[in-house]
Amino acid sequence: MVLGAAASDLYFTSAYFAIRAPRVPGTKTRGPIRVHKALAWVHGPGMILTPILGAMAYSQESKGQKVHGIAAAHGPVAIATAGAFGAALLSVSLKF
Repeated sequence: MVLGAAASDLYFTSAYFAIRAPRVPGTKTRGPIRVHKALAWVHGPGMILTPILGAMAYSQESKGQKVHGIAAAHGPVAIATAGAFGAALLSVSLKF
């Protein structure tokens, strides 16, 4: 749990720095950075929803219930989040 909390704190700190970084007036975002920023709109909410849905699913499962409701979306949300993160990483790592 401590490792997960530390990873989350470091991730959100990095995201905060990226979002709040000063912009150079008059510059336009283009190329891979546009793709990266677009994928952030999928990855960002996913990073918030995945642990919440996981906690809900764990709670339901530990009570002997079948995972139901929105908690059942934990797996697909985690996969979409990881896919968006990987694609965002590749968009700024590979030249195209």
